[in-house]
Formats: sequence, C-alpha cells, structure tokens
Amino acid sequence: MHELDHYIYPHRVLHWLVAGAVLLSLASGLTLGFLGYERTLALVGNMLTNLLYTSHKTLGVLILLLMTLRIITRLAFVVPDHEPPLNAFERVVSTSVHHLLYLALVVMPLLGWAATASGGFPVEFFHWHLPGLIARARATI
Repeated sequence: MHELDHYIYPHRVLHWLVAGAVLLSLASGLTLGFLGYERTLALVGNMLTNLLYTSHKTLGVLILLLMTLRIITRLAFVVPDHEPPLNAFERVVSTSVHHLLYLALVVMPLLGWAATASGGFPVEFFHWHLPGLIARARATI
C-alpha cells in the first residue's frame, strides 16, 4: 500500500450519498415523529403522508446498501493518514467515533426494518416490497 493525500473517488461519492440520504431520512422521520400519523394526515393529506412513510423506508434501505458498499470500499482501498498526524489518544478516539458512526448507520436501518415488519407494515424499497426481518408481533391481552 502507498500513502495517499486524499480519499479516492468511491469513498468521497459514497460519503456524500450517505450524508444526503441520512439528511432526507431524518427530515421525513422527524416530520412523521413530531406530527404523528393523524396530524400529518390532517395537515398534508393521505398521498403525501404515504409518500413520507414510503420515502423514509426507502431511504433506510438505501442507507443500509450504501453503508455496505462504503464498508467494502473502506476495507478494499487505502485511506489517507491524518494531516497533521494524530497522537495515540486522538487516533484511538477518532477511530472509535468513526467505527461507532458506521455501526449506527448500519444498525439503525436494520432496527427500522425489524420494527416496520413487526408492526405488519410493508418494508419498501422504491416500489419493491421486501421481506420482513422478523415476523409480525401478535397482540397480547
């Protein structure tokens, strides 16, 4: 391996694609979370409410796919060292935060997929209905 002074093109493209998808997913998720289903329905109507839910689920699956590609490219290609170089403590903290962020960006879509499936709702990726990761939860009395 050789030293690089910048990230290669696939790293940069995947970085910005994930960042954009996360921002859009946060916007739709927070809108639905703060307003709730009934208020969103009353405020913007059925069609836009369904679009918000569908886009949030689609973006979650897209983030999961992009993060998988990002992890593969991260393992396959060399990444540049920090400039100026980090001391040992800074390197441990930087690496830990980086790995925790990657973990969160993989686990959150998986949890959303499982939660959606357990509620008996379809998990959508554009117009495809994906299988649930877990079975629908039964109501208990």
